[in-house]
Order: sequence, then C-alpha cells, then structure tokens
Amino acid sequence: MTEISLERLEEVLRKESESEGLTNIERGFFDSVNELLERLSGSDDFFVGKKREVTQRYFAEIVAIRAEKILRGKREFALPEEHKLIKLSEEIRQKKAEIIAELLSPAQEARVKVNKPIPRFVGPDMKTYGPYETGQVITLSSKIVSLLLIHDYVEKVNEI
Repeated sequence: MTEISLERLEEVLRKESESEGLTNIERGFFDSVNELLERLSGSDDFFVGKKREVTQRYFAEIVAIRAEKILRGKREFALPEEHKLIKLSEEIRQKKAEIIAELLSPAQEARVKVNKPIPRFVGPDMKTYGPYETGQVITLSSKIVSLLLIHDYVEKVNEI
C-alpha cells in the first residue's frame, strides 16, 4: 500500500469532480487515506490538525462524489470497498421497477398490515381513506399500498 499525500487527495478530488464516470484510482486508496488520518490524529500541532481537517474534508467529498456516480449507474473503476453501493443501487433499481409496475397496473387490491398510525388521507381516486391504527389489517388499492410501502407505513400480508 502506498502512502498518500494531501496533494494526491486534491488531485483525486479534482479529477473526480471533473469526470462524468468514476476515475481510476489505485486499490487500497481508502485504506491509505484512513492510515494518513490515523497518523495525523495523534498530534497536538495546529498545522497537523488543519492538515487532518482538510484531508477529512477532501476524503468525504471524494467518497460522496463517487457514491453518487455509482448510484447513477457508473461502475467502471469501482473499488472493492464500493461494491456495497453497487449492490444497493441494484436493489434500488429493482424496487423502483416493481413500484412503477404496480403503479401502472390496473387497479388491484392488496391486503396489508399497518406498521404505524396512518392519518386520514385522500387517495389518487379522490376518495378519503383512514385513519388506520398500528396492527390493523386493511385492503387498499395496489397504488396506495405501493406508496405506503415506500415509507414503511404498511407491510404486505401473505394470503393463503
């Protein structure tokens, strides 16, 4: 593993900011930055403390930019440490497709159990629904259920 410098971090941040996709950074990059932060954390020196602050800020910006790119589907040059984000983005895409399919399907109903209180609301059909209490099992249109599932207000009930 190579030692990383503040200048290298600045270069990676600049390239990552300017690039549409992920930039090709060396394996072990995250470990190298964390080691640098560890070395810098043991000092009471004012300038070392400032260098640590800048290093943390640059590192946080690099990670945030790369995470956003991965969530947008850019995966070439992803590091092993970023594979959890890739998996999460695939799960999000799959769930999004399921919800869109449900929203576009003809009006069907689904039985659900209420996870947290739902106040009275007006559905897409302009009818008033609710209020519903925690634990209550109710039947609603699939479109409404899809929206409530996203916010964890309900869970589907397996019908036998």
